[in-house]
Parts: sequence; C-alpha cells; structure tokens
Amino acid sequence: MRLSESIPTAGGLQSSRPSTALGRWRVAGAFFLSGFAALVYQVAWQRLLFVVVGVDIESVTIVVSTFMLGMGVGAVLGGWIADRVAGRILVAFCLAEIAIACYGLVSVGLLVGSAEAFSGLSRPAAALLCFGLLLIPTVCMGATLPMLVAHAFRSTRHIGCPPGRCTS
Repeated sequence: MRLSESIPTAGGLQSSRPSTALGRWRVAGAFFLSGFAALVYQVAWQRLLFVVVGVDIESVTIVVSTFMLGMGVGAVLGGWIADRVAGRILVAFCLAEIAIACYGLVSVGLLVGSAEAFSGLSRPAAALLCFGLLLIPTVCMGATLPMLVAHAFRSTRHIGCPPGRCTS
C-alpha cells in the first residue's frame, strides 16, 4: 500500500481502495478457472482428435505441437495486446475467455465432424488440418497469462510479485 493511497484513521492508515484485495482475489480466481478450463479443453480435444487421427507417436506430436505453437503465439499476442489496451486489459482477457468458451461449445461437433476430412489424409495434411482446428482457441489461451501479468503489474507496480501470484 502506497502512502498516497492511504487515508488516516484512528487506528493508523487505511487504504482508500478497500476492494483492491477483493479485486486481486477475483482476478486470481478467474485465472485459476481459466487455467483449469484450458487443461480440460486440452484433454478433451486431444482425445477427440485421437479418435479422428489415431493414437500413435505422430498424432500425439501433432496435437501437442499445435497446443505449444498456439500457446506461444498467444503469449506474444497477449503481451502485444496488453501494451495496446492498458486501461482495458481485463476486458481483453474476458474477450479471449469468451472466444475460448464459444469454441468449446462447438468443438465436439466440429472435431467429430472433421473425421471425414481427416480420413485418407497424409500425416502432413492431417497436421495442417489439426493446426487449423485448434490454433485460434490455443492462441486465446496463451494470451491470457501475459494480459493478467500486465494487469497485476499495473495494479501493484511491482514486477516480482504479480507473476508469482498469478501462477502459484
């Protein structure tokens, strides 16, 4: 708590922003639920794609690579967005989560329905189709952490603590 954000009381200094701690817990809770949902989506989509493309080392590599690429690109994009919309980072976070949820609602039908498209494809073509099907939601998933870290840093102005609080 900074002195400029405090007001004097009989018992000492009190924050002029009493809901800051509650706000941090809400953001931390949203991030926890976001990460949990991302893990559930990853397992569900992985199992659905295994039904479609088969279970062998190449298909596992395709699915995991798609997630890693999407998360990495999303992290870069999320940092870029956080720099551009500094005052509305939580809105951007919510939009990314809404995009992930919308894809989650249609994903079972989309992935099962794509089984026909996967049949007879070579591995490289199946990999491209898999990348195409999962890239947008995984990019959105990867974008959430940089957005919340930027929000936490802007809220506290302390770079060391916010990332640790977001991920612990």
